[in-house]
Amino acid sequence: MLNLGTAPSPPQPLIDTLATVVSNTVVAEGLYHLTLAFDSAGCLATVAGEAGQFVMLSLPQQQTQGFAFRRAFSWHTVADTKATILYKPFGWGTQALTQAQAGQTLSVLGALGRPFPTFAQPANTLVIAGGVGLPPLLRWASNPAHKGASLLYGVRDASQVTPLLPDINAVFAPDACHLMADDGSLPSHLGQAGSVITWLGAKQEQVLAKPPAQVLVCGPNRMMAAVVQWWQTYAPAVPVWVSLENHMPCGTGACWGCVVAQADTAEGQPQPPVRVCDEGPVLPAHALRWVASGPAASGW
Repeated sequence: MLNLGTAPSPPQPLIDTLATVVSNTVVAEGLYHLTLAFDSAGCLATVAGEAGQFVMLSLPQQQTQGFAFRRAFSWHTVADTKATILYKPFGWGTQALTQAQAGQTLSVLGALGRPFPTFAQPANTLVIAGGVGLPPLLRWASNPAHKGASLLYGVRDASQVTPLLPDINAVFAPDACHLMADDGSLPSHLGQAGSVITWLGAKQEQVLAKPPAQVLVCGPNRMMAAVVQWWQTYAPAVPVWVSLENHMPCGTGACWGCVVAQADTAEGQPQPPVRVCDEGPVLPAHALRWVASGPAASGW
């Protein structure tokens, strides 16, 4: 029996459709913005699903020279018949995606996985993002029903956040937006030097005096592990939900290639592994086993 608390069931239906590349541009060093157009708003709404879900996107065939696994992505923005993906090339698959040209068609399978749950107090939410972990959180916060949520966003340097400021400012109030840059390159009127953990440490007394109703986290695994540990140490009563970004060969739960270890029961009994693509990607942090590098790999 999975110990996943109140994780919501994935909505249906699931479709596989084609989308046309509108643009695929570099917005910062190593950061790309891909815009796709769909046949209709209804088609996009179905494939996009809810905030926290993801899609499996095919790669340009001329770059992959035949068969290749799709890649999993969260939507950055969804509006009318167009949607955008924010991505950073890591492996050969995402490197191939950088070569997608306007006018090409890509296959999009979605919506996949489980979204963020419904909260009783959505406005009293702190969303914590790192790097390219911003999109699912930004999309969640863009829901008018979630207006009032606060953002804590950590990046490597100012160039990684500057092109995203219009999207961020359209969703979060200025006094509810806290930006951090590891190298201290953010101007003082935009943010501060350090990491999200630096900010939590500096604001600990203030945060704990009036804690959020829940915390949503997405970003690099080490960052998420540190954030989860901070809340479990200083405010264990605050629910923390994480949106994981594991490699997903199939995205549908068939291959078991994205599993992570579930926390043991209260009696110390081991639990079956969690498929990030199926039981996740949005999961309650307490349901997982954590190590310094992120969610623990499954030993099963």
